Amino acid sequence: MSETNTLEKPDLKIDQDQGNFSYPEDYAFDAGTGLTEKTIDYICDAKEDPDWVREFRKKALKVFKEKPLPTHWASKDLGEHPF
Repeated sequence: MSETNTLEKPDLKIDQDQGNFSYPEDYAFDAGTGLTEKTIDYICDAKEDPDWVREFRKKALKVFKEKPLPTHWASKDLGEHPF
């Protein structure tokens, strides 16, 4: 009579709480999410940037918004994203 080897699934007990940890952060500055002229003003104020840097950043944001997004690698709805 031949023996057949069977692999049994081990009884794994996974502790879902293990590894669920976080490090709370308390930032001195928080510009929030996204990039708008208001965000640029906040960053420039926090860094005490000269006016020419503020204007340079705002101009760069304007140029960025005027450029089309490269959608050849993404779904079509990305091209319709309103900034």
